[in-house]
Amino acid sequence: MSEYSDHWLGMMNEVQLPDREMLKAYRKRHGLTASQAAALVDVSVRTWERYEQGSVAINKSSWLFLLLIANEISEAKVLII
Repeated sequence: MSEYSDHWLGMMNEVQLPDREMLKAYRKRHGLTASQAAALVDVSVRTWERYEQGSVAINKSSWLFLLLIANEISEAKVLII
């Protein structure tokens, strides 16, 4: 594996999934509707609502993506090839 894949795999292992309150707070903090948040992680609005109700957990890769696009992970770097 490359140094980049090792870095990202390590980050995936460190990411803690948010509880429903944290997820809803994230969405509101960034001014997103449930529909917009759902579109960002390619799920239905109903699935996003389930995330916020706590009946279904968001997957780690989706949560990491949301953190990265919001620049909430200090180590996040964009690699342009």
